[in-house]
Amino acid sequence: MKTQPNIFDFATSELSQDAMFAWLMSWSSPQYKEDNPMLYSAAVEFVRLLLNKNEKFHINKIEVGRQWQNIDVWAEINEDILLIIEDKVETSEHSNQLERYRQIAQDEYVGQNVQIFCSYIKTGNEPNAVLSKIREKGYHTIERNDILSCIGKYCSCHLLLQDYYTHLKNIDTLTQSYQTKLMKDWDWYAWQGFYKELEKHLVGANWGYVANPSGGFLGMWWHFEETDDAEIYLQFEQSKLCFKIAVEEVENRTDIRWKYYKMLCGNSVDCPEIKRPERFGTGTYMTIACVDVENLWGESIINISDVAKKLHEYEAIVSKCAEMANN
Repeated sequence: MKTQPNIFDFATSELSQDAMFAWLMSWSSPQYKEDNPMLYSAAVEFVRLLLNKNEKFHINKIEVGRQWQNIDVWAEINEDILLIIEDKVETSEHSNQLERYRQIAQDEYVGQNVQIFCSYIKTGNEPNAVLSKIREKGYHTIERNDILSCIGKYCSCHLLLQDYYTHLKNIDTLTQSYQTKLMKDWDWYAWQGFYKELEKHLVGANWGYVANPSGGFLGMWWHFEETDDAEIYLQFEQSKLCFKIAVEEVENRTDIRWKYYKMLCGNSVDCPEIKRPERFGTGTYMTIACVDVENLWGESIINISDVAKKLHEYEAIVSKCAEMANN
């Protein structure tokens, strides 16, 4: 099927997305309502999304800008609101930048009758654990699906809006492809989609890129159990699920590793798919057993509920080992 060229296949940077947001927000000014009513409505709805406001909120005046004190996008609205936006595509927030940007805004408008709203937009994929911490910093988080829902019905009003919607929809299709592809055919987006769905079933799960000398992998880790001499947890490393321990003590690290390996073997006799790793490590973080993911869902399309059920069984094994170690 032939597809037309899309500007966002080439304009992939966060700066390009900043410009898209600033352009769309600018159309929420009442002076443009008659020029393109649908685009105006899309823009108003988008600004309401950013402010977490409902249809009762009206925009009488708006001024939009970019890259003020490293703040990606900002807008002064109705002379009593300042909106600052941190925009991310694939990267995540770092270096306390969110706190710094909020403080910059507060210092600039100190003593003025202006409410400051902070929004964090992520059009790539981000763990819920990370988004929760961002919300704790006072930022309203907007994800890709929020934007798709917001602008979807307005796409026909402008080619640029249609291109942007198609661009985000393509990312979403790739992310959801784990539902229709065999695991051996998954790409980076499919693994992110799998982790995004799986984290809904696992308490305290987090995921992200893990660097190593072999080139790294997209991992997911959860169910941490502390003992007197180690921390036991579970970690996906794409093609395998690992039972891991973290041991700070260097001197007795090998003995501690063997202790937990034997303990795990004794508590997993009903799970023959749990195997000894090809080799044992000696670092702070060590794999003491692993399961090939093929043993979790075989050579078929995955069923998240079945996978989660099996993972809960493994969580119980980890908890049992921790209980024994602490007694």
